[in-house]
Amino acid sequence: MLSENATYAGRTHILNQIRMKFIKNIVSIFFLSSAMLLFSCGSGDSGSENLQTFYVNTQSETMPEMAIKEIMLTDMHTLINFRFTNSRETTANVGIAAPGHESAYFIVDKKANKSYKLQEIEGIPVLPGTVSVKSNESIDFTLKFEKLPENVSEVDIIQGKKRYKSFGKGEWEHAHFRNIKLKPLNTKSQAKDSTSAN
Repeated sequence: MLSENATYAGRTHILNQIRMKFIKNIVSIFFLSSAMLLFSCGSGDSGSENLQTFYVNTQSETMPEMAIKEIMLTDMHTLINFRFTNSRETTANVGIAAPGHESAYFIVDKKANKSYKLQEIEGIPVLPGTVSVKSNESIDFTLKFEKLPENVSEVDIIQGKKRYKSFGKGEWEHAHFRNIKLKPLNTKSQAKDSTSAN
């Protein structure tokens, strides 16, 4: 009996050692994978990092319901954050024309006589898809454009070279923003003071 118990204990000890080695290997693989993931995130595309942010906070001259909150220049793109506020008494159905469409937004640097195309749309449907915005409610969304040079100081943001034909429902309203000054404003309070001064 003692011999059998000793044999059983020995086998149990060996099995426990095997289990411990297996667990240690799993833990080592987990930490190695985590370290590689962190390294990948840290050394990835720096285009998502903001180089400079401009708090514009201006309404469209042709469609006051549309406003630009801020413009961000990254390593690879120009990001513009918009806000649509439905000031009507009825629900509004809104969407944005796709990149490449004749009614798509684009940026104009008038000084250099050069335009920058829309690349991506985030936070709002692409036409003919729409989202319903109730009276007095708002929706925020972001448009990604080709990268502006860092020395650009003033731009126009134009919605389409032609008006969007909304599938038999009339022409889609367009919102243009002209003479947007890209001043090096670092805070939202500075942007607010600059807007009120104008």
